[in-house]
This record gives sequence, C-alpha cells and structure tokens, in this order.
Amino acid sequence: MRVSDIPRRSARSRPESPALICGAERLNWRELEHRVDALAAVLADLSPPEGRVALVTGSCHRHWETIFAASRAALVSVPLNYRWTPQELARTIEEVDPAVIVLDLAIPAFNGIGLLDLLDKPVVLTFGGRDPRTIDYEEFLVAAAIPPAPTDLQHRITRSDSLVAQPDGHVGRCSPGDIRCLRACG
Repeated sequence: MRVSDIPRRSARSRPESPALICGAERLNWRELEHRVDALAAVLADLSPPEGRVALVTGSCHRHWETIFAASRAALVSVPLNYRWTPQELARTIEEVDPAVIVLDLAIPAFNGIGLLDLLDKPVVLTFGGRDPRTIDYEEFLVAAAIPPAPTDLQHRITRSDSLVAQPDGHVGRCSPGDIRCLRACG
C-alpha cells in the first residue's frame, strides 16, 4: 500500500469519520480524499514525473494533504524545517530544486515573507496569509476542484457500454451489474 492509498481506502470504508483536525479545521475522510485528488491532479501538471514538492509548513491538514497528493501524483515530498532561517531554507530549496513549494505564511516564528524575497521559483502555494508573489493554496484547490466521488460504490461507477470507469482512473470491461467487476474496479 502506498501513502496515497490511505485517504482513498479510508474514504471508502469510513467516509464520515474524522481524518484530520487542525485547530478549528476538521476534515472527514471523504473531504480529505476529494482535496487530495484535486491537489494531486494539479501538482502532476505543475511538476515533471518524479519531481519534488517542498513543504515549509507545520503539521497542519494542508501539510498532510500535500504529502498524500504528491505521492498520488508520483512526486517526491520534501518537508523542510520551518524553524530554519530564510537563508537556510532558500539554500536548501535551491539544492532540492522543487517544482512546487507549499509555504505557511502564518508560522509565527517564520512569517515566510523573508523567504519569498530569496526564492526564484515558479510556483509557490501559500496559506495563512497573502502575498502577491504567490498563489493562495485554498483558491488553487478550489480552482482545481473535481466533483467529489459519492461514497456509494454503485454511484461511483460510470458505465459506457461494457467499459467501467472510476474517478481514480481505473478502467475495466464488465457487464452491467457484475458484482465481481465492481469489486475488482472498486
């Protein structure tokens, strides 16, 4: 099992159970799976195969969403210590050479602005504050959003003749109502 399989499997088995809690933010497994899918699709478009995604965040829900999404998109997550100075972070980011950086501007000891002055990276997703040089993480996620997959197995399947396609990309040949196929594709 891959790290990216955790939200998907949990969303299928217990969709309404709490998955991540970060202060007032609470996500159940269904919501987390939806956000991970949306983020993974866009990260895959922004990065070459096996590219890197740097995280300068605390251990909040966005941190874990990004780790799950990067894994799902076959990218490498590189969590960095937000307690480092902006110069240390900039030097490490230069060495890591990520295609995308996820940065928490609200970390009290850091306030990412000093780091942004040192970076020459094309895509920086931020949350916890605003900076015109960056893309807001939540706005980015909303723009990338795909409709959430219903939790009921029968409704998650879209049929076209004998092809069965699911939102996660699995496709197989089945006759309508073939429960063995539903289990194999689901």
